[in-house]
Amino acid sequence: LIECMTEDWYRSWAIEGLSDATWGGPKGYEVGTVPVSTLKLRPEAHVPSGELLLSSQELEELGCDLSHSTKFFPAFTVASPEDHSYLGARLGDFAREALQRFPEETIVLVSHGGPSAAIVEYLTGKHCHRYGFTGLSVLEQDGDNFLAHVK
Repeated sequence: LIECMTEDWYRSWAIEGLSDATWGGPKGYEVGTVPVSTLKLRPEAHVPSGELLLSSQELEELGCDLSHSTKFFPAFTVASPEDHSYLGARLGDFAREALQRFPEETIVLVSHGGPSAAIVEYLTGKHCHRYGFTGLSVLEQDGDNFLAHVK
């Protein structure tokens, strides 16, 4: 389970009457255009992100195996979203932990484009275009380094 609480995520759903699930915000309201503080936002955007999503206990009650989920820090809001570098470190560390837990296995991380690009950037140190909702990234470990094959 991988999710990010960046400004891109908030703008995709939180601008009242305008958000249309477009990652980064609807046309004319993308990240870097109109300040969030000037927008009419859904009230949920001001609620800590951990309260918007199911809790660990609720997920476990639904039968989810949380041993394969990222660490989640529930304090993000539209006013203080998750930073992209923090996202990359959080998800990249999760990927490294998975490699240590399953050293002889092929590991598949399933997510959408933003978190996937953040993992690739963090592990390779190279910019990765933030592809939309889908994409395929193959990371190959070479000692302590990673090679990325992105489609």
